[in-house]
Amino acid sequence: MLQALVMAETVAIALLGVLVVGLLRSHGEVLRTLHKIGAGLDPDSRDVSPRPVDIGITTRDLTAAAPIVGVTLADEAVSWPVTGDRDVLLAFLSSGCTSCEPFWEAFGRGAPVPGGADLLIVVGDADRESETLLRRLAPRDVPLVMSTQAWHDYDVPGSPHFVYIDGAAGTVVGEGTGQSWEQVAALLERAAGDRRLAAQRPSVDAELVAAGVGPGDARLFAAPGGPVT
Repeated sequence: MLQALVMAETVAIALLGVLVVGLLRSHGEVLRTLHKIGAGLDPDSRDVSPRPVDIGITTRDLTAAAPIVGVTLADEAVSWPVTGDRDVLLAFLSSGCTSCEPFWEAFGRGAPVPGGADLLIVVGDADRESETLLRRLAPRDVPLVMSTQAWHDYDVPGSPHFVYIDGAAGTVVGEGTGQSWEQVAALLERAAGDRRLAAQRPSVDAELVAAGVGPGDARLFAAPGGPVT
């Protein structure tokens, strides 16, 4: 009888151990997922390295930018086309997001956007946000729109998150996040520099035309190693 009880206890302890390991693994996966979307990160942490981000190269393959439709804190219905002569930086923030605090503070003191892009803050609808906090946090000179639909349109994984739009082309050209506005601004400056260099670099078509090779030129269709006339 005693031996049976010992065996039963051993089996129970083994099962409990398996359960604990499973819970720890599940907890680890949850933490890794939250870290990826920027939730629960301490802005005062000594680790100031930016999270995975690339403002300059988008994974959306130049997706068309959707207009931001929502309401302002003054309860006015608005629709921002986010297209035109100027680029637009969408800042997806939240009133209850600890990691968003450095960005609210930076925008409140008038931090400029590198490249001169227009800045538009996008938060969730009133049922997801504290309007009291938003009125306290919202910068005077930066437009703010409450639009949960915009978060869905741009597939925003969490806050803070930034989406850069080429206004003239009307396309998303980059997105990402960081732990401070300084980090995001540095990435924007680098991306803007890369785009300027790319614009100055002559295209293959331009080089061919300069060499006297136009569309339909027979030399474009010559077999490799064959004669060129």
